[in-house]
Amino acid sequence: LAHNQANHDLAIQLMNEGMNILAPYEEYKGDRLRVIANLIQYHAMRGENKKAEKFIQPGNKIFKELKSTGHNCFFIYTWAMILNDQGKFQQALDVLNKTNSYPMLSIEHPPVYHGILQQKIEAFIKLEKFNEARKHLREFEQKINEFYSKKSITLAYMLTLKSMVLLRHPRERPQAFQAIKEALEIY
Repeated sequence: LAHNQANHDLAIQLMNEGMNILAPYEEYKGDRLRVIANLIQYHAMRGENKKAEKFIQPGNKIFKELKSTGHNCFFIYTWAMILNDQGKFQQALDVLNKTNSYPMLSIEHPPVYHGILQQKIEAFIKLEKFNEARKHLREFEQKINEFYSKKSITLAYMLTLKSMVLLRHPRERPQAFQAIKEALEIY
């Protein structure tokens, strides 16, 4: 845990330094948005949602001006992560729907697309919209199986989400327990 804390501290320090370097250069908006998204993610991973939230407004300003699929969608992912962490599930879905403007996202930036699906599934589960969660879960599972050649943390997380959806139906509980078992084997 101390190791992860030190890594996040260093990452935040380096991102802040990077932001200071990039600030005077208008042509590096995409890189600035990436730094902002990274800062949101690192603070969120440390449970510092208030600090992370402070980056949403400056990020959103760049987001509105930028036409970059990768940078914009990674920012959307981190923005939705904060909203989900705050229990603002419908708002998270509204933000995530902004990715509909990027039809090539799943092909051009698969890991970002996986994160978008993950955040959508989480929000739908929390809103108890299990049919919607299941629909996105099927796509998430398919995309992960296409993209990763071996077991990954992303697969383990998908299996965890899958178990949450399957546990809702008594007849699917054996499959839910199997998914949990597979996830634990990866973790």
